[in-house]
Amino acid sequence: MLTFPELAMEFLDAPSWRLRVTEFRHTARGVMGGIMEASRESKLPKDETLELPNPAPALQLKHPHWRLLRLVLHDAGPPPLGAKPVPVAFFSVVPEPLISKTKEDVVVRLATHYDRTNWQELFSEYRKTQIPGGSPPFVEADVAAEAVWHLFAHGGECKTHRWRAQLLVAYSGSTLLGAAHLVLQPRDAGDTESWRGFLNDIFVSPAATGKGIGRVIMSRVLAECQKASLPELCWFCLSENEAAMSFYQRMGFKPTPATVWNYPGMYEAA
Repeated sequence: MLTFPELAMEFLDAPSWRLRVTEFRHTARGVMGGIMEASRESKLPKDETLELPNPAPALQLKHPHWRLLRLVLHDAGPPPLGAKPVPVAFFSVVPEPLISKTKEDVVVRLATHYDRTNWQELFSEYRKTQIPGGSPPFVEADVAAEAVWHLFAHGGECKTHRWRAQLLVAYSGSTLLGAAHLVLQPRDAGDTESWRGFLNDIFVSPAATGKGIGRVIMSRVLAECQKASLPELCWFCLSENEAAMSFYQRMGFKPTPATVWNYPGMYEAA
């Protein structure tokens, strides 16, 4: 079994806000970074939300290998200091069975080392669609593929936080049709009894587009979350990716009201 890097999870102090920071690998970009989720303290009146301070400088000192810091702002408030809004939607759903038409010739399973070549070819094409104009930060295709494969293949596990990862592949015979990268992670630092799923990626080959393969893979993702008794599955999606947004909406999934922001100083200073 492969081993995760010792992924960090921590809480930050900020007046009137509850901040949780989780280390993650942005698979398409191939870089390590942090996701910060911010929620208002419930004890405060709605009109007394203070401006969210900029945590990027302190986090960059603590995690010098981070190249990206993404903020998910769950509650409305003043624009966060040092952050810029990005056209990204945040989804959060309760994992429930997803009805899909049976594809008798399609098998969705965990990847093995025999799948590496097929997966890497498909992943390299997919990531080109996820990086707007090659915007920074990003690494070369081979470097990104090696990092993602190491993190997800064979059910990697982090000993410190008990994270688990799965790389699911969909085949028809010997033809790879698509794949998904799923992380099972604690929702809070120190609370390994409360977990959630994070879907880093789901993609299908161009030849399989429009044939229901994505739905079959998503059904397996949800089943894996249910098997692990996870109360939540979440993921990001580029708002301008009309095909992907439509794919999720056809399955009944709607983005949350949360807004998504990046701290450009994290990669501009790198």
